[in-house]
Amino acid sequence: MLLKLLVGFFMVSFFLVSWGGVYAAALADISPVKSKLKFSSISASDSEIGGCVQDSVTGLMWEVKTADGGLRDWNKRYSNFDNAAVEQFWTESGWINPTQAQIDAPSNSVGFKNSVNAQGLCGFNDWRLPTIDELRSILDTSKTSGSSPTIDAHWFPNTQAAAYWSASPNTDNSSSAWYVYFGKGGAFKTIRPYTYYVRLVRTSH
Repeated sequence: MLLKLLVGFFMVSFFLVSWGGVYAAALADISPVKSKLKFSSISASDSEIGGCVQDSVTGLMWEVKTADGGLRDWNKRYSNFDNAAVEQFWTESGWINPTQAQIDAPSNSVGFKNSVNAQGLCGFNDWRLPTIDELRSILDTSKTSGSSPTIDAHWFPNTQAAAYWSASPNTDNSSSAWYVYFGKGGAFKTIRPYTYYVRLVRTSH
């Protein structure tokens, strides 16, 4: 009788340990996948994997920056002039309207957007600057501020822990616009001649 009880005990223990081990392994496999279901990678071309990221929650598709010195290199910064009828450009004598040439310049956000659209990133030519709310939607507030950017680096590599322009104007001052600082995770506003980073977006559905 004692032998039967001992055998039964060990069999139950073995079952519980085995089931727990399988269950734990299943959780380890599934949990990271669930956390990443929000994003998926889109190829920029046959030779470039992960040129864009699709957000299934917001329906937005995001540009992924490169580190190759090319058009979308993560080290490039831009001014943010977007309206030739509004005083956005500073001279020593005061604020004046930017010229269309200044707006379309490769060193300005609009000029950069135009170049990316001409290139057809990920097969699309309707890329634009994100609004401040759209840009804040990819902030990862679980990240600590400092030298590492407050963003999911798995999906958004080559991100600076710095300021990224939005398309949202400062309604109190036509010469300034909103930006997100991915070093602190906050939204701020400043004058448009400052050169900050840019990450383009498009609405995919």
